[in-house]
Amino acid sequence: MKKLCPLFSTKEATRLAALPLALGLIGGSLYAQRVHVGDSPPGSGQQGLIGEPPDTSTWPHPAAPDGNPFPRSSASIIDLVRRDNKILLGKSLFWEEQVGVDSTMACGTCHDPGAAGADGRGNLFPHSAGTFGSAGVIAQAAAGSGKVEYGFLGGPTPSEDRLVTPIIAPPMIGAYIFSQLFWDMRAGPDFPFEGGGIIPGFSDWAACEELSTGPPLSPVEMGHEALTWSSNFLQKKIGNSFPMALCDPDPANMPLDFRKAFNIGGDYNWWFDKVFSSDPNPTLAIGPGVTRERFAAAVAHYMRTLIPDQAPIDVGTMTVSQQNGMAKLSSVGCFGCHSVGGGVALFGPGGKFVDPFDSVLSDGRFHNIRGITVKTPSLRNIGLKHRFFTDGQVDNFPDLLAFYQSIFGFTLTMIETAEVTDFLAVGLLDNRVAARLKPFDKPVLASERPEHVFESNEFGTAIAGFSSPEIIANSPAYLPPPGSPVHFKVGVANCIPGATARLEILVPPSTVPIFMASTTVNGAGFATTFVSLPLTTISPSGAGPMTFIGRWSVKDPGAPLNLAKSNSARWTTFNF
Repeated sequence: MKKLCPLFSTKEATRLAALPLALGLIGGSLYAQRVHVGDSPPGSGQQGLIGEPPDTSTWPHPAAPDGNPFPRSSASIIDLVRRDNKILLGKSLFWEEQVGVDSTMACGTCHDPGAAGADGRGNLFPHSAGTFGSAGVIAQAAAGSGKVEYGFLGGPTPSEDRLVTPIIAPPMIGAYIFSQLFWDMRAGPDFPFEGGGIIPGFSDWAACEELSTGPPLSPVEMGHEALTWSSNFLQKKIGNSFPMALCDPDPANMPLDFRKAFNIGGDYNWWFDKVFSSDPNPTLAIGPGVTRERFAAAVAHYMRTLIPDQAPIDVGTMTVSQQNGMAKLSSVGCFGCHSVGGGVALFGPGGKFVDPFDSVLSDGRFHNIRGITVKTPSLRNIGLKHRFFTDGQVDNFPDLLAFYQSIFGFTLTMIETAEVTDFLAVGLLDNRVAARLKPFDKPVLASERPEHVFESNEFGTAIAGFSSPEIIANSPAYLPPPGSPVHFKVGVANCIPGATARLEILVPPSTVPIFMASTTVNGAGFATTFVSLPLTTISPSGAGPMTFIGRWSVKDPGAPLNLAKSNSARWTTFNF
């Protein structure tokens, strides 16, 4: 079993203990004058970029809501300690697959630094609308209000495959500088309660907070049908989970700060209280454990650390080729959308930006490109992206450049094409992002490990009748602490509606089932059961890991002996 040991060193524990001393402090006094760049008329929904004068970076320092301040480097030690603890918690949550309802999806699943902070899984996934998107969860619905038990759900087109978003996930790196987030800018600049009304202290600068609460609810991305925060479903699931329990604990695959989270010694409820119970904002201080607002505050703090400010354009080391490419893009008007100065981006020696707000290479406004109105994306780290535009129809630089030449009526020579490509692919690349180095580091997620790749644990063939059952078995099987059951769900699809389905699980080489459960197939041909296997049944020593195999039998008059059988699935349990 996972050794339960303190999350923090003695020095760090002392810093945590200092948090109560900060009671009564609030973030307004921490800030220099905030600036709002490129505001459109009130009510236009296009508020450009946000930030403050640079602090330790050539980029603007993150502007943050008074209710969740992100202090400057010159702030008091109490404020910096609170900031750093929120960052560590938020970073853990961002890469935590247990935030997803079936423990197969984290925020970071679709936002890989190695792909510029966008989806890096292969070549992305085709959507029925003819676009490319990001794969999420299999359709599912809650079994009851507030329960952490949920069944697979058949829709108009029943499928045991993962759902796919209609557009590609936008990069999260550098997102902190936008006052409104998502492609359609629906998040921010304020952060409301789920039921309406702005949370005190979050009336502006809070796009990162509001953004973070959306994907966990999405029935396509991480959630289930009609999931809400007010149901307390996610709070219970996250709160009772142990941090980073599904990640590979090998130090080679888990950076230092994630190992601290892995070794916390308590569940997320414990950690949330340690970080937030003395917060000066009453909304964040109120617990216990996980709350929607605390979750948002932590994840937003982590997002505000993702500043890719060490590319050649930032440190003044662009080559002549890259500077020529930048100059060419400027001359044909590309900075009309990819700067904040109305198409005039000023550059100093080595190509460094004069205006730090230009660093993001986006004006943060709506523009219509290819018939789709979306917020201008940043060009940062664009050389790491697999597909371009929200629909993913372009997947290489030559086609990307050819499109803009046809739209805006300019022509690049062979040399100019090479220089522009050099500028975009290398001049704007922060090598820390490409190499996933801090703050862009990440753990190896369960879904990235060969034994947990989607559907890789399925084998064999179905025995069909009038139906051909297909096992749904992609939820990780993991072992909670001693005395707790193994609890995960297994589904079956493509069955006769209303039929009786039975799941049997055995531990090879034995052929005698150690678990059997029967359930009724729903009207869309799906059934779900929840598996509880005491550790003493799996392994008398409780040591794990153990491998076991499951298969469904479904009543079907067209099958041999009136029983259709699914293919099989294999699980190898792993410890907290």
